[in-house]
Amino acid sequence: MKCDGCTLCCKVLPVPWMNSPQGEYCKECEPNKGCKIWETVPEDCKKYKCFYNRIESLDSKYRPDNCGIVFERATKTIFYGTIDSDISMLNNVANKMIKFFVSEGFSVVLKHLKTEPVFIILLRIISPAEAEGNRAAFLPF
Repeated sequence: MKCDGCTLCCKVLPVPWMNSPQGEYCKECEPNKGCKIWETVPEDCKKYKCFYNRIESLDSKYRPDNCGIVFERATKTIFYGTIDSDISMLNNVANKMIKFFVSEGFSVVLKHLKTEPVFIILLRIISPAEAEGNRAAFLPF
């Protein structure tokens, strides 16, 4: 795996087999470094691969800790992204990832940890002009 110090999945995803709740780093995680017990960590942790780790040629700027979102493929047509609780606004890298998924025909579901249960579902990118007067087009975090 090419985590290279990214530990965002250990924070934004629940790790029940390690008694680690969603939104808190796993007790065995050293933030920005990695797992302290990687050699003996449960198989569920070793098998997990976010979207970034599934694509060998993906530039490191798309790593979850750089875009603030852990993306996972939920179904054949949907990507699910869990947004770090420390993020209040999506950065350019996150926006590029979302636009890429949508341009490839995927829907994107985003969940922000601080504002449960708000979800943003993007079926396609719409222009500001198209969104004019359409409050449903923009959902707040």
